[in-house]
Amino acid sequence: MTNLADTLDIVLYNIFALVLKSPIILSDEKIYNEFGEIDLMDEDMASIRMHILEIYNENGAVDLHLLEKVAQNSGFFDIFVLLSSRTAPFIDKMSLESQVIDPKNLWKLWIKRYESELLKKEYKSVVSNVDHSQTDADFERARAYMSQITKVEFEIRNMLEEMFG
Repeated sequence: MTNLADTLDIVLYNIFALVLKSPIILSDEKIYNEFGEIDLMDEDMASIRMHILEIYNENGAVDLHLLEKVAQNSGFFDIFVLLSSRTAPFIDKMSLESQVIDPKNLWKLWIKRYESELLKKEYKSVVSNVDHSQTDADFERARAYMSQITKVEFEIRNMLEEMFG
């Protein structure tokens, strides 16, 4: 079974790769806000995001050459190269390289996957109480998370069917 933290990281990497491939999506205010609100524990990812948003705010667009220069002079150049690479094994190349799929629809899909992974992480934290001191409230929270996970996963399947047939 895949580690949830690893899966969440892969989702985040794909979100960033999408922004680097199609930075025009940040012109959508909702996407811009969602990108800015993603909870990042990794300092390099947070730094990349900060610079992406700064460049966007200053120029009304993301100049990838400028971002690359900033990355070269910062501590996050390695992760920047990885995220902007089309050969990284975790990147969903099929959707990122698609000329048919609207990048905004890909954004919706990846954000929905991000939501799903966060819910799974919360669910796991509720049910992993191994000292058997779980209360009825814990079971209700776990049941509510499972219900939300099921709903979000159904939405993801529907989105995938709409995109890929």
